[in-house]
Amino acid sequence: MSWHHSAERGSAWGLDFMAWTLRRLGMWPTRVVTEFVVVYFYLTGRRARLASCAYLRRVHAAKAEVRHLRNRRLFWASYQHFRTFGIVSLDRLALWTDRSSTFTIDFPNRQLLQDLHDRGQGAVLLGAHIGSFEAMRVLSERSGKAVYLLMFQGASPRLYQLLARLAPAVQQRVVHLSPDDPSTVLELQRRVEAGHWIAILGDRKELTSAKRVVRTQLLGAPIELPSGPFFLAALLRCPVYTTFCVRTGNRRYELWVEKLAEKIELRRAHREEDVRPYVDRYAAAMEKICLRAPLQWFNFYDAWTSTPEGSGSPRAAEIELAHDDRL
Repeated sequence: MSWHHSAERGSAWGLDFMAWTLRRLGMWPTRVVTEFVVVYFYLTGRRARLASCAYLRRVHAAKAEVRHLRNRRLFWASYQHFRTFGIVSLDRLALWTDRSSTFTIDFPNRQLLQDLHDRGQGAVLLGAHIGSFEAMRVLSERSGKAVYLLMFQGASPRLYQLLARLAPAVQQRVVHLSPDDPSTVLELQRRVEAGHWIAILGDRKELTSAKRVVRTQLLGAPIELPSGPFFLAALLRCPVYTTFCVRTGNRRYELWVEKLAEKIELRRAHREEDVRPYVDRYAAAMEKICLRAPLQWFNFYDAWTSTPEGSGSPRAAEIELAHDDRL
């Protein structure tokens, strides 16, 4: 079973249980329940725990801090990584429901997107599994702007079912993309021409073919990212922005937006070559956020599987950590 199917099954179970508690007990009692859910997933998710430790090693190395952290410190940081995911997941549920009005979302460079809004211009918002994209959606809807989240057909079906049950109005803003159905692209073109914004998460390659990836650098090592979101943005011929919304406090988020390109231009015969600078720029923007909020990149798997083994590689970290009997 691939990582995203097992992860989806586990996170859907956890979200479902937290949603049940949230409906019956409210926010703070559910926060307590979330702590126990986090402990369960941390203790039973060995592969996710090792991947979290390997990722955090990379962050510390990129910050020019001590490369080989003591295992005790590393395990505590990894637990905080899991815990942050649990807290953001609870916020995610609250943002899906009528509790969204209790959140504060700061937007220092609001003018970047405000200009687009004033012109009625469509755009692609390229995010990642960092922080909470729901907070970005809520902020946009408060300003009267429609944001549609693009999902690959068949991705996270249980999470989608939970969303449909808890927040049918939000679920109506989800667009499913099937690689074999060109009508989806036409639908997205119509939405962009109408001035709507299309949100895409571009940091997971597992839902695309091996031919649709680009190798770039992230946290000092090669990583493969999907090229599909960039090919799609090129077809839509609209501005593209990197968009990350991270948690900064209790029910408080901050939205970081940077312009990636006014328009992605790709030559038909050189698409793979031309797309690389855009992917590099996206990876650089994502790395900046990972260094500023390291506990909020929620990819609990080995994203650097193609990296040669050696000092500091995830595999090397797994071999080193596996000798610790606390695993």
